[in-house]
Amino acid sequence: TRWPRDWSSDVCSSDLSHGLLDEKFIVTSYNGQTYLRRKPKSIRMAAGMVEQGERISAAAALWKAMKAVGLDRAWQMAAEGYGLTAYNMVVKHCQKAFDGQGFISDFEKLKLTCGKLQLPDHLVLVHNGRERIDITWDTPPGTYPKVHETDLFVIACMKKADDFALRIPDIEIFRRKDGHAFLSPEVLPADFPHLFCFFRSEDGKAYSESKYLFINNLKFK
Repeated sequence: TRWPRDWSSDVCSSDLSHGLLDEKFIVTSYNGQTYLRRKPKSIRMAAGMVEQGERISAAAALWKAMKAVGLDRAWQMAAEGYGLTAYNMVVKHCQKAFDGQGFISDFEKLKLTCGKLQLPDHLVLVHNGRERIDITWDTPPGTYPKVHETDLFVIACMKKADDFALRIPDIEIFRRKDGHAFLSPEVLPADFPHLFCFFRSEDGKAYSESKYLFINNLKFK
């Protein structure tokens, strides 16, 4: 709104081009005219908006952690043809896993990979004492299209709910056709108790989505 009155002797338009007047008004000039508007009060965001902002920030931190270990490739391939960036897909798929403070509240809703490969049936983790972790699955021949018996089994470990650091341990080679994977605690990174597993094609051009398998009551190296 244009200032509706004449300037007083102590404040005139020639003294003002851009800036603040008495910390209450914003002064601007346009086409040789001076305009004045009241400075808006600080805007208080609704609690829901603040919480959503925290979820988006957490998803951005998770994306950074994914890129550090090469998992961004799975999302980049999954995003092709959908009009989304890989980062947008991570936000879409993962933001529900975070609470309003940006911490992971539900690890099972978190996806570290996304893709067209099908996860096998009955993928479960079984503790075999403290010497070995058994992960088993079923994949009857011909059950799913676009999967191969040579697809590789991969695991990724996450640190904790407020620290999204990831590690991909160097494990023995296990394939879809094996129906199981055996892991010793020594191959798993210390203090990274949240385990996710997924399958990747042998040529690295296709991924499954990940599945969360929490390692509980296990003594790490």
